[in-house]
Amino acid sequence: MSSEHADAEGGSNTAARQQPQHLVFVYGTLKSGQPNNARLLEYMDSDISVVGKAVTRYPYPLVLATDYNVPFLINEICYTAKRVSGELFSVSSHALAFLDYVESTPTLYCRERIEVDLQIATAADPPDDVASSAETGQPGKQPSELMDSAASVESRWCWCYFLAHHNPSLVAPPFYSEYDSAKTPMRLNIQSLTPQDEEQIKRVIAKEVQIMPM
Repeated sequence: MSSEHADAEGGSNTAARQQPQHLVFVYGTLKSGQPNNARLLEYMDSDISVVGKAVTRYPYPLVLATDYNVPFLINEICYTAKRVSGELFSVSSHALAFLDYVESTPTLYCRERIEVDLQIATAADPPDDVASSAETGQPGKQPSELMDSAASVESRWCWCYFLAHHNPSLVAPPFYSEYDSAKTPMRLNIQSLTPQDEEQIKRVIAKEVQIMPM
């Protein structure tokens, strides 16, 4: 590697590290082990780091909709819903802009600030009944119970992507506490989307989720 190339690469990495960092809570296909996490890391590289597992401070409706089982979080505190588990990322301003693009903000999703509880110490692996509750929507051990078993929990404010417009009828059980594509397989992900595909999936979501006009 030439010194000029090394300097340029080092300068680029330094610039990325010096960018302002933003906390983002992810709950769906962008989580580790989910279909779009690889695409996320591919584009963000040094612009992103995983802070840890987290759960929303308050219960929000997490629902699955459309033929693609897309997970949607609704920005309404709903005490018949569940606290939602996910991951907290630290991202640069550049990466945050890319996330806005991935989430079609503000057309399909809006980015809002919420409070989450961050798990500082690693607790035991989630028991099987947590996965089953995520799959069926039936009661099981909730993320809040798992978080309570950790040695330390800290409250953090962060960005979160919510469905921008929806029909009120969408806010109805079953509500989920956790999304896992292995339990609710998706037939499409953003890695395979062409611009034409992206417009098509927007039309599918607009039709089946009954997103209200802007």
